[in-house]
Amino acid sequence: QVRRGVDTGKDQSYQLFCVAEENLARTRLPLGALQKSQVREMAEEAGLRTAKKADSQEVCFIPSNDYRQLLKQEQVELHPGDLVDTSGAVLGSHEGTEHFTIGQRRGHGIAGTEPLYVVELSPESGRVVLGTISEAGFEAMVVDEPNWIGWDPPAAGAVRCEVQWRHLGRTASCELDVQEGEVSVRFDEPQVAVAAGQGAAFYDSDRLLGGGWIQSATRSGLSLSDNPCE
Repeated sequence: QVRRGVDTGKDQSYQLFCVAEENLARTRLPLGALQKSQVREMAEEAGLRTAKKADSQEVCFIPSNDYRQLLKQEQVELHPGDLVDTSGAVLGSHEGTEHFTIGQRRGHGIAGTEPLYVVELSPESGRVVLGTISEAGFEAMVVDEPNWIGWDPPAAGAVRCEVQWRHLGRTASCELDVQEGEVSVRFDEPQVAVAAGQGAAFYDSDRLLGGGWIQSATRSGLSLSDNPCE
């Protein structure tokens, strides 16, 4: 079994959702029962120069934390286009869909009577859809390539658990319908920032049951097939 670390603020068990059981059986996780402050004390006593190093933020392998600059540096092809609302009305333009993530609230340059969030990205057309918090919620998602850790899902029937799909993100209560090769997940309440390609880890309290990769997500009251912007 894999359980969350004692230091919940630094817990990394989410990252293990896709590791096979046979590999985890040969894995040691010596920091799970320690707070990070204790680990820093041990590192300082050992004379390690990283003992007082600041915690990494954002994208840890980009010193400036400016991933847009990295895209430019690596000459990544960008897909510019329009910023639109959920009705399809053009609100502005942007330099590339690669500059945005689902659920993003700041940095799109569009002011409204209430905060606007990125609710959909279409690199092929360069379209970035913005919506209010009520339009940004997702009610369900499909997760494929499931990997189970010390747990076998029932052959039939729904399973109650919690799911986490972002690093240090809060878990959300949900119901799973496990089929061969994929898992249908329905949230108890709409959730924001759910995007295809993200990892999803399932928990029973502090125990990691496994997880998979988000294949698709359905917005509350507006499925992707009903989107007027398509």
